[in-house]
Amino acid sequence: MVNKRFLWGMLVMGLVFGMTVVGCDNDSTSSNGSESGNNGGETGGGVTVPGVPQSFIAIIQPGRVWLSWSPPSSSGGAAIIRYEVSSGSSWITSSNTLYHSFDGFSGGTFQVRAVNSVGAGPASTATAYIP
Repeated sequence: MVNKRFLWGMLVMGLVFGMTVVGCDNDSTSSNGSESGNNGGETGGGVTVPGVPQSFIAIIQPGRVWLSWSPPSSSGGAAIIRYEVSSGSSWITSSNTLYHSFDGFSGGTFQVRAVNSVGAGPASTATAYIP
């Protein structure tokens, strides 16, 4: 479900915005080959990487793509210390906890993953495009 406070907080009264909202693909495979359906969690009593971020969407505006997500269903037994986002082959730390924007993009494939003290969990993927 879209975080309405995030979505409406981006809009400015009196200005016209064009945007396209696209869904998420939580069945994709992350770059490390693990299935995105893996929600992390404890196995064998130990702490593991966090699960897949949920409700991941990409919203297109002229020259910008906004990403929004919810925390994973499992933190892996340790606190999530950051989220990382990718618009290609490299990962960067998101400047916010549950959303990020990329300027200069008109679409593409984007990923987000949660990181705890053990490491990065599997990624969730969203593809944004202008129809």
